Amino acid sequence: MYRFLIVGIAILILVLLSARMRITATKSIAIAGQAITGSTSPAALTVSSVPLIKSIPRIGVNLGGWTFYGAEQYRQNVLMNPGFEPTIEGRILEVANPTGTSFQDDANYVGKGPVDWYKGATFSVRSGVSAGLTGQISGYNPNGGDNPTFECKNGCPTLKAHDEISMYFTDPPVAGVVQPTSAGWWTDDKAFIQSNTDHEPDSAGTYSLMTTLDGAAHTLHSYVDSWSPKRIVYLPVTGPWRISFWAKAVGASSPSIKVSLVRESDGTHGNTTFVDNQSFSPTSSWQQFTFDFTGVETANTGTLVLNFTFTGASGTILMDDVFLGATSGSVGGWRKEVVSTLKTLHPGVLRDWQNSQLGEPFLYRTGDDTAHGPTSFNGPSPSPAFTYTITDFLALAHTVGAEPWIIIPDTATDAELQDYGNYLEHQQALYHFPEILVELGNENWNGVFRGAGIILPADYGAVAQRDFTILKRAASSDSTLKFVGAGQYGNPDEVQQVAKDIPAASYIAAAPYFWECQDTGQTATTYLTQMFNDGWSNPANDMIPIAKGLRPGQIPAIYEVNLSTLGGSATTAERVPIVAGYGSGAALEQQIIRAMNVGFRIQNAWCFTQLGNNAAAGVWGYSGQCANNPPAGGAQVPLFGIVHDLNATSNLIRPTGLAVELANMAIAGDFYPVNTSAYPGISGAAFLSGGQWTALFSNGISSSQSINLTFPQGAVPTTLKQLAYTKGPTDVNETSSLVSIAPGRVTSLGNNQVSFAIPPWGAVALLP
Repeated sequence: MYRFLIVGIAILILVLLSARMRITATKSIAIAGQAITGSTSPAALTVSSVPLIKSIPRIGVNLGGWTFYGAEQYRQNVLMNPGFEPTIEGRILEVANPTGTSFQDDANYVGKGPVDWYKGATFSVRSGVSAGLTGQISGYNPNGGDNPTFECKNGCPTLKAHDEISMYFTDPPVAGVVQPTSAGWWTDDKAFIQSNTDHEPDSAGTYSLMTTLDGAAHTLHSYVDSWSPKRIVYLPVTGPWRISFWAKAVGASSPSIKVSLVRESDGTHGNTTFVDNQSFSPTSSWQQFTFDFTGVETANTGTLVLNFTFTGASGTILMDDVFLGATSGSVGGWRKEVVSTLKTLHPGVLRDWQNSQLGEPFLYRTGDDTAHGPTSFNGPSPSPAFTYTITDFLALAHTVGAEPWIIIPDTATDAELQDYGNYLEHQQALYHFPEILVELGNENWNGVFRGAGIILPADYGAVAQRDFTILKRAASSDSTLKFVGAGQYGNPDEVQQVAKDIPAASYIAAAPYFWECQDTGQTATTYLTQMFNDGWSNPANDMIPIAKGLRPGQIPAIYEVNLSTLGGSATTAERVPIVAGYGSGAALEQQIIRAMNVGFRIQNAWCFTQLGNNAAAGVWGYSGQCANNPPAGGAQVPLFGIVHDLNATSNLIRPTGLAVELANMAIAGDFYPVNTSAYPGISGAAFLSGGQWTALFSNGISSSQSINLTFPQGAVPTTLKQLAYTKGPTDVNETSSLVSIAPGRVTSLGNNQVSFAIPPWGAVALLP
């Protein structure tokens, strides 16, 4: 009995010692993960001796749309449609039931308008035997829930089912409706109407605002910086600002314009008045009026309201080309904060996708802010969109040192394509970009954009191939113009069909968004594990089939990439620390690195700034539709902006933006793969430029990992930068900078080998 007791005690001691040894070893590894001393790890990783991608650009950014209300207030002149130009609808009509005098559009769910709404619209056939022929619409019938019918003036060209037709229509101005309400002009006063009878003499536009005077006061409002709920002022009126406008009185008695600029109360703080009913007296000649002031913001976070009040006994007042904003900006009319923040991110590519330019004619796409009005591609709209132009976009890309990726609408006619070719040739002579990427439409496969999109890959391919041929010829076959065809990431067969049908496309692009579904009730560790191991982030599932399914010479590219966690039943409180938290940066870094290793040369994060979205039901994830829907009352998701705000005081960059910034510190020259399969959750990439090595790594597990890395001949990295949290891996940068890029340590082991650690759920860059 005692013998058994002694043996039992001995076994217990051995168990305890063994446990202690395991604990000590685990602790030692954790400490080593910080100090990189005394740890054991798998054999050293080795950088490939052969580059996979030559001259790889830095990670790009989709600039995204310009708004008047939130973080996306990009322009020095904060007012949209300052020249009061009309709305133009651009549409793609896919032919159904053609006759000699009419045809139908096979999309009966796109906004229609009343009978004869499109009478007088112009059209251009984009595919089929009549491609390039033009005409005019002489009659229109919305046909209720059926396909709408369009009649052709003097008969239709020869058409077949599925032929694609572009149509442009200028919405007629309506008294009391100053378009666009979506761009900040607000009134229902019928004294106001947009008029093309006269405009300021130097204007690039053709319209002005006409106010009929009748002894009463008539006020036009513009509301900006109106996001709600608002934690900070996204457009601070600080320092030297200016209000200016052109005006002219016609047959007017005692004409007057009074201007005020007020930040209205946020409910806690009182109004902040910047300009208090400053009075101006227009004369019978066009004159520019200017008022400079110095803005001083208070704690008030209310909406910023600009009011123009017109008075006079009779006659009319014309107003044109209004300006409100800081007196100094950047080339191309951008706010200084836009340029400085982009320079911090240092993108290699800047993509011009605004979710609204799909129906814009050439003159609207290439003018300036005063020369164009808003557009709609989904039928007549009370809230058409207003965009920045390609001209200003190219100036911005040049200023921040990025290659431009522009989108030309599917609606472009043959004449417009020739104009685009001439225009881009001129712009390239001005800027000398390494490449200008040109894409026709955006996500043509996506029914959301059907109003100006071409759904079927074969039809899209036929139009794109013809359009690219015309454009390139007009640009004197400039070899720096590179054409892009795009398809649906989750459907590699469709992407391959696009590649096959557009031989002129140098790049074939997809959007590897990942982790669509987040359900309630899980731990942070579970959420982070799911985020790093989503099926759409596994290269074997979609990346590799896309990259291997292209024509010889075509290069895979990514037009958009980010988390897309809109589905599932998780609450706002559960989503924010994950999708906007520290770990989201390394998860995006992992996706970027994996795409490089498959051969995707260009990648663009979506998007520069965007405060958030509502969670949605019916979201489709890798394994099918998300099983659960958002909670009652909804949930807010801080997607997709990689930058939270452009307020110069805070200018918070989210962890995903820091990941782009970190990647762009490392990416230079040629890309070399690193086989990281010996390390769980590790993804890696190396770069060689001018004999100097750099590298980028992410860690998708919950513990720190120490890595030994051997480079081929060349100068090895000597410094390390890493994503760092303040309190823990669920830190966010929504109100303060809890996540940052911080220095780490890399140790030279000799023989072109270095040692370094990657924090849990972290990312590091090895630098000179």
